[in-house]
Amino acid sequence: MSSFKYAAKNAAPIYESVVNNKGKKIINKILMGTYVTILEQQGNWYRVATAGPDGWMHSDNLTGNMGLKIFFLDVGQGDGVLIEIGKYRILIDAGPDNSMYSYLTKWQFKYLLDNNKKIHIDYVIISHFDTDHYKGVIRILEDVNFSFGTLIHPGILKFATKNNPYSTGLGDTIKHSGKTILTHVFDDLLNTTDP
Repeated sequence: MSSFKYAAKNAAPIYESVVNNKGKKIINKILMGTYVTILEQQGNWYRVATAGPDGWMHSDNLTGNMGLKIFFLDVGQGDGVLIEIGKYRILIDAGPDNSMYSYLTKWQFKYLLDNNKKIHIDYVIISHFDTDHYKGVIRILEDVNFSFGTLIHPGILKFATKNNPYSTGLGDTIKHSGKTILTHVFDDLLNTTDP
C-alpha cells in the first residue's frame, strides 16, 4: 500500500469516523489533488492526515494520480502561479518578496521538507523582469532544499534606474545612432562581479 494518495474529487469529504461502512460527520473537505498521508486502512476506508482535521476518506475519493492543480497566489504587486500536473511542477513568477517562498516551504511542500525530501521544480518561468515578478524567485533558487529543471525567461527587458521603481538595477539607457542601448554591457551575467 502506498503511504500517500491524492483527493480524486473536488471538495472530497473527510469523516470523523466510519460506522457500518458509512462515513459519519464530515469534519473536513479538501481540494482535488490534495496530498494525504495514509495512516491506516479498513476495507474501502482510509484514515488520512492532511491539511486541516484528519479523519476517514472512502477509496472512491482517493487516487494515486495527482491530476492537474493550479494555484494563483497573491504575492504582492501581482500573482505567482504554481502548476502541478502529474509529476511535473511549474512555477510562473514569484512576486517582489519572499511570499511565494513562504507559501512553498510553510504550506504547499511542508510535507516534503518535514520528511527531508527536496522540492523539485521542473520549470521556472519569469514572465518579465520587473521586480514584482522575478525578485521572489531569488530566495527559492538560493535554497538548497529546491532543485530545478529549466529556467525560462524573455531576457533582460527593463534597464532604467531613473524614476523606475521596478528597475532591475542594470543601468540606464542612452540614445546612440537612433538606438537605445545600455550604458553598461555585461559579457557574462552569471559571473559578473558588478553589483
